[in-house]
Amino acid sequence: LLGDIASKSLGGVYNYVPDSNDPVQLTTVFSRTLACLITIVAQDLELTVTPFPSEATINKVDAGTYPADPVGDGSSPVTVRFGTLSSEEARSAAVELALSDRAGSRPYHATVANVLYRFTAAQGQPVTAQPEPIAIRRGAWEKVGRHYTIAAKSSHHRRRTTDKGDDDAGPYDTKRVKEYRRQVEMAGERPPPSAADDEIELEEMESAMAVKRTTRLKRWSRQWQSAVPKPGPARLVHPVRLTKHHNSDAPLGANDQKVLLELHGVSSDSRAPLDLVAVIDVSSSMMGARLDNAKKALIFLVRKLTDCDRLCIVKFDDEAAQLCQLRHVTEAARDELEVRIAGLNTCGHDTNIEAGLRTGVAVLAERKFTAGRAANIMLLSHGKEIIGNARRVDPGNVPVHTFGLGPHNNSRLLGTVASKSLGGVYNFVPDSNDPARLSKAFSRILAGLLTIVAQDLELTVAPFPEEATIKKVDAGTYPVLYNAAAGDNSSSSVTVRFGALSSEETRSVVIELALTDRTGTLPYRATVTEAMYRFSTSRGQLVTSDPEPITIRRGRKVSDMPVMPRPVETEEIRQLQADTIKEAIVKADDDKMEEAWNILAEALKKLVEARKRLLDPILDELQKELMKLLTLFKTTDLYRELGRPYAIAAAASHGRRRSAEKGDEVAGPYYTQRIAEYHEQARLAGERPPPSAADDEPEKQERAAPQRGGRCRWRSACWPS
Repeated sequence: LLGDIASKSLGGVYNYVPDSNDPVQLTTVFSRTLACLITIVAQDLELTVTPFPSEATINKVDAGTYPADPVGDGSSPVTVRFGTLSSEEARSAAVELALSDRAGSRPYHATVANVLYRFTAAQGQPVTAQPEPIAIRRGAWEKVGRHYTIAAKSSHHRRRTTDKGDDDAGPYDTKRVKEYRRQVEMAGERPPPSAADDEIELEEMESAMAVKRTTRLKRWSRQWQSAVPKPGPARLVHPVRLTKHHNSDAPLGANDQKVLLELHGVSSDSRAPLDLVAVIDVSSSMMGARLDNAKKALIFLVRKLTDCDRLCIVKFDDEAAQLCQLRHVTEAARDELEVRIAGLNTCGHDTNIEAGLRTGVAVLAERKFTAGRAANIMLLSHGKEIIGNARRVDPGNVPVHTFGLGPHNNSRLLGTVASKSLGGVYNFVPDSNDPARLSKAFSRILAGLLTIVAQDLELTVAPFPEEATIKKVDAGTYPVLYNAAAGDNSSSSVTVRFGALSSEETRSVVIELALTDRTGTLPYRATVTEAMYRFSTSRGQLVTSDPEPITIRRGRKVSDMPVMPRPVETEEIRQLQADTIKEAIVKADDDKMEEAWNILAEALKKLVEARKRLLDPILDELQKELMKLLTLFKTTDLYRELGRPYAIAAAASHGRRRSAEKGDEVAGPYYTQRIAEYHEQARLAGERPPPSAADDEPEKQERAAPQRGGRCRWRSACWPS
């Protein structure tokens, strides 16, 4: 009866006290339970086990005599209620899981269930722990009288101490129980102290394990409280995602650390509507097949735009004129634009790139509706500039993508014009018998312009002065601004301006930090800097991210020469390739071809060694590029005809970390799924008209032929102006 009463309650146990000549026998029994009641640290304790239905279901839950939810079909969470828990006690539950059949798969680590517990703290605050995953590696199997009985069974079911009549300690006796038993034995000599005066507290404080347990409990409590979800509006999914790569550990002494920050464009249901100005050279150097191919490329461009995009075409020879105003590309406008494009003819003999570019910039500057719209210029020219100087034109924040057509084009001028703009790249398109060659070069840039998910993108990095200072920032050819109050760049925050970002593109920055000397301190986790980014959406709304802390554990047993993380090393090699190409260009332009060739050959040798160690696919593309450059830098004539424009386009592509046409139609390291689709559409444009951006169906093509860099589902749409 007494056993039934105890088991019917939540956490109660039955104690058996035989008759004895010992006058303190019953007091000793009372002390067992009292020691636990006075040290309760958690109430309303519950443990919830949630299976992952695709991996496992729950067959059975054995929690002793503590109440548990029915298992049901095994796919639902099961909660066990333990009630109270004292400071030295433990509660347990055995969960039998039925793992799903994975006989046809390779061995892998499977998360079969999540465990979460909650309780009420001493101050009455509810605390919920973070879910703890249960992971199992799936693979081959590996070799792996009556009153006393009732009391023993009750003790094991509750996993707490009880007296079974033999006065033995038992498996669940805690330090407090033993102390109370000692006090009972001495009760005839001196009265036992109250709970407030127990000396056991001093022993626990002196115990290193108790101190460690208390510290851990406080830390977990803070984490659990911060993890409790707060009411508020639903969180929006940003079209930009930040990733961080750095060493997790660093020595306590002063040392340098490199951090790679990457901003990735994420697929979105909407894109920024495009305001595009196509600036086309119609001077005598474009006569014949070049102008015909330019017309085909313009028609391909017109057919890819939608009615939310706007287009203006500017033609120039020794002077510039607008072929049409900036207008929405509706069905009616598309037919009219194609007629005007077909009527283009070569006119003057001289080439005035400055006039054409200045006219295109003016068209965009005079826009009345600009919110959320992505302004861009695509400039195509072959001849050398005879009149004016296009370097004098300031495009502001408008990207200018230049296309040098044919050999001996003014690649240095066109490369400078593109690099002076925010995000523009130079493209080299050699003369070819392929009428779609120029259209495919246009499609490489157009694929990014029609998938823009963020504009005015900026990344700000702020160091913690007591922990670190900034030594160097490498962001390719994107502008870096130091927000220094008194000229001290090292301790100030740094902002990198990227401009626009498309859905499959990535922008990256390598930050070199100088960590301060902490030799005299204990090991600790240091937040050395914070990163935050902001951008404008397709609706023109400004979005600012939460600060992302960069934390490094500083300790004594860390090498003074840490191994650089692979993503950081790969990024440094990629940026070094751009610097190597620029150095080789300088030597070749000074007619030092042998020195230029040796610079590229030495870079190739180092790249081959790094490729064997890092095994990153982007290094394969970099190696192919260097091998191509070595063939184009063999003679001065070959360099001036093909090598220089190829090298300038390659350096521009690496500096912007975006795809550019280099003259060989090779995919390159920044080739995206959308570029591949547009390339194919441009190739087939003579057989069937390409679909507009609104009719593109990349989902089906991506599932059929995924490209390097991952899938990016896109449903083309844009906001009206």
